[in-house]
Amino acid sequence: MVNAKNLLRNAVITLGNRFFRYSRPPAVPDGYCNILVFCRMAIGDIVMAIPSFRALRHSFPNARIVFVTMEWNREVVRSLDYFDEVVYLTNAIVMHRDIGGLLRFIVWLRTCKFDMAVLLDTFLFPFYCYMAGIPVRVGYEFENEGFALTHKAKVTENEYRLHNFLKVVGLSGAQIDDTSMDFPVKLDENDSQILEKLLPQQLLQSTSPVVGIVAGGGRNPGQTVLAKNWTTEGFAQVALELIKKDDAIILLFGKGEDDEIATRLLAHVRREHPDSAERIINVVNKTSLMQAAALLQKCDIVVTNDTALMHLAAAVGTPTVSIFGPTSPANLAPRGNDHRVVQSATACSPCYESQGYLLCRSECMKEIAWYTVYKEAAALLQDRQV
Repeated sequence: MVNAKNLLRNAVITLGNRFFRYSRPPAVPDGYCNILVFCRMAIGDIVMAIPSFRALRHSFPNARIVFVTMEWNREVVRSLDYFDEVVYLTNAIVMHRDIGGLLRFIVWLRTCKFDMAVLLDTFLFPFYCYMAGIPVRVGYEFENEGFALTHKAKVTENEYRLHNFLKVVGLSGAQIDDTSMDFPVKLDENDSQILEKLLPQQLLQSTSPVVGIVAGGGRNPGQTVLAKNWTTEGFAQVALELIKKDDAIILLFGKGEDDEIATRLLAHVRREHPDSAERIINVVNKTSLMQAAALLQKCDIVVTNDTALMHLAAAVGTPTVSIFGPTSPANLAPRGNDHRVVQSATACSPCYESQGYLLCRSECMKEIAWYTVYKEAAALLQDRQV
């Protein structure tokens, strides 16, 4: 089945490149225009695209900008003020399981009469914009997938994805000097009340450093990559050392099945040092995304897997220690002196095994020692206190 899909994909790419090879790129619109921005990726990618969204809004202040993304990104997108309209697609449309819905989407694109499409995505969506009559189609070319684009940015998986997005936006004529993510944390009164209940008074009054730990992740809609996750025992030992040696208070973040990881982590801490467990606050599945962003902002540092909350922590200004194995820190790790990376030294890391790293057995993550991660976290804490 996988081979058949790959054969079909390669055939479409080959035919597409032949059909569009003599096309001449039209001029990029200037001044007032209708701009479509499309990104079907997950929450972490939306956060990394914030500088691109901001660049478009500031460079085209009089334009009507419509953002099309996936339903699962609703919570993160609602805090962004760069768009005049947001349209959410279902997974069935994107995965071509709802052909009727896809055709209605293309017809809708045509009726909107967009002047330009800025596509932070690949494969068939530039082609759908071509079918909808959008004259300027700006996007990135990866593995020859950008055949229906009029303006192409060459990108690789060895470049920071935030910069790849900016390359695309730069082709639209936008100014791309500002690379800061700056996620806006917007809390209402209900959010504040929930956070007050989650955080005990000793945390609010304490001068101890607060360390966030994201021990789960690896689950996106349509894709599960648990091979990205470091060991629960490793996170538990780091938490113990931070409590005992640095007097830290620990916040455990996550959602969904991360509950099981948090339970195992707490059990490990209780076995090793029961008193330390009292300094760990488990907020897994107890917050909305915006509430989690507010708590991440309260942390002095965050120790995390490669997951959406890693990007969110960086976007609210919190330093991170991120742990990488199968995926590439060159492509995904937060940038700057406040962010440190622990990467596996195994020869196969990063592996980029297709279809969700099915052949990966997380050997790269298992070989990362807890004291290596703790050393980076303790050093980052010390930097924060200087």
